[in-house]
Amino acid sequence: MQAFIQVNTPRLRSYLCMLMGNEADAEDVFQEVLIKYMRKGPKPESRGAKAWLFTVGRNHAFNTMRSLKRRKEHESSGQVSQKAAPAADPGEKVMKKEALQRIRDCLMKLPLLLRELLFLRVVENLSLSQLARRSGTPKSTAALKVQEGLILLNRCFHGRSYEDFRN
Repeated sequence: MQAFIQVNTPRLRSYLCMLMGNEADAEDVFQEVLIKYMRKGPKPESRGAKAWLFTVGRNHAFNTMRSLKRRKEHESSGQVSQKAAPAADPGEKVMKKEALQRIRDCLMKLPLLLRELLFLRVVENLSLSQLARRSGTPKSTAALKVQEGLILLNRCFHGRSYEDFRN
């Protein structure tokens, strides 16, 4: 069991981070998923163990996002948090970090389905057939959604606002 968890931990964490858009929330979801797996998950050698882990993670992430959204709606509004502006350092490291942050910001603007399909295609390296099976759509639809996600990501990264995404 420990070997199974060690092998799948990095990808599951990345997947949950991508879904949640926040490392702290993703880590909370990750811990809950591991606890659930240890209590009532399938045996590591069973064929669907990895799929079970990611499906439970996805479902728990969605439930957590809904809960956080409801909590935010109930909190008093009017307090706008502002991010501190990054230091103006021309170094290559800073530029890479800013580019990665822009990519993350753009990913979070994508609809959840597109974001998830892009993650599965790029990070998990799933084929279009596998994406279609996992999303319950025809292969051509999965391919179009991945293409749409990449186009929208590119437009956002190069400065077009989210409102311009579908134009």
